[in-house]
Amino acid sequence: MQESYPPLTLPKREDIGVADSPTGDKCGAVFVDRDFKSWLQQKLGAQNFAKISEEKLATGGRLMKEFEEAKTAFSGDDQEFYISIPVDEGIPIIANDPTRNITEGEIRLEL
Repeated sequence: MQESYPPLTLPKREDIGVADSPTGDKCGAVFVDRDFKSWLQQKLGAQNFAKISEEKLATGGRLMKEFEEAKTAFSGDDQEFYISIPVDEGIPIIANDPTRNITEGEIRLEL
């Protein structure tokens, strides 16, 4: 037997009020991504970071897709994620640097 549900009615636009007051605080994934890029630039150094193409740093680019996977898997527990450092035009940016948590072209994020 198929269940039937009554149709939903939406309130009129003038009946909808503000649920909360905007604070102007920074929040959201855009700011997390921006902080990640700043962190990565600090880890790699400005010259090395500049070698990464804008395409890879853009939303949907390979590097940001890997970061997105780490972001969405974040649970608040101690976790480690690895993100591949791009190689542009055949020039490896940094392949191994234990002081920067980089091994075999991947940088470790500790969340």
